Amino acid sequence: MRSKSFVSFKGRAAGIMMILLPLLMIVAYALHPNLLSLEVMSQASEMIGNFHGNPLWKIAHLLMVCAIPLIIGVTLSLAHLIKEKADWLALIGSTLAIIGAVVLALDKGAYFLVPSAFDTLGDNVLFALDPGIQAMIDRAGFMAIVWLLPLISIGLILIAVGLIKAKVVPRWQGILIIIGLVALINPDIDIISLVASVFLLLGLTPIGIGFLSGTYKVE
Repeated sequence: MRSKSFVSFKGRAAGIMMILLPLLMIVAYALHPNLLSLEVMSQASEMIGNFHGNPLWKIAHLLMVCAIPLIIGVTLSLAHLIKEKADWLALIGSTLAIIGAVVLALDKGAYFLVPSAFDTLGDNVLFALDPGIQAMIDRAGFMAIVWLLPLISIGLILIAVGLIKAKVVPRWQGILIIIGLVALINPDIDIISLVASVFLLLGLTPIGIGFLSGTYKVE
């Protein structure tokens, strides 16, 4: 039998993750270069311009790497809240979101770790890598798997619908979460993702407080 202190620890952890995840995302997107640009990156030279000699770009992507386990934790905690009244939404939603989180890890491996290694090379060598970087941007070969990134939002949207259906949260709060998740399905436009993260913060923070206060429990 699990002790009360263990259950309490899990509740606190769930509450902290609910609040910390959107905060991390807000900071990460705010640190991106050309934040107000609505143009979609399509050329290798643009990507090189983003990461070459830019420590803020690296910090932003490192924060998103740190967000991956939080995404999984938030997903499982939210799914737990609806498992009794919306079990299929909990199961399908959490499965899709966790698959998406794994894809996000692959995405950051390719688009963060690899460019950070390239950035240690001299300028002449770096710009000679244009064809390889362009292949990454075009999602050539098995890079096509990163097209599955929206599974995170799709899975969590299903769970958010379950939260509303099971009356775990008020309708307005569930709608805020859904708006944020839908807005995250965009062609990598940072300002839209930043605004989406604010919506998630507004929607998830009351749930986080609920876990921290014991209103919501994790068994």
